Amino acid sequence: MAGTSVTKKTELQMRGGLFQSWTFVLDAASIAAAAQGIETLTLPGARAGDQVWVNARAPEANLIAAGAKVTDNDVVSVYLDNNITVTTALDAASTTFDLFIIKFAGGDVAA
Repeated sequence: MAGTSVTKKTELQMRGGLFQSWTFVLDAASIAAAAQGIETLTLPGARAGDQVWVNARAPEANLIAAGAKVTDNDVVSVYLDNNITVTTALDAASTTFDLFIIKFAGGDVAA
């Protein structure tokens, strides 16, 4: 399931780039034991080369937000790991995430 309730919280223009913070809600699909799931969200203005970090606010046990990256214009992929090492799939509840993105000058950012 794609991320919903995507909301920009902060935007800070700084020398050499732009910093943005966002929140979104994700009800991820079931993730097999010791596997990784990939979910996407629409993030207006996201471009290849932007640096992205993601963090779950209150992660469910055994769910790890392993990272995120821009995979297409306006699209960010979020990588979630099921940290259970036995044969148990994880179907996490809807979770709120924080996402931070830095857009370096030279891309879509005025220097």
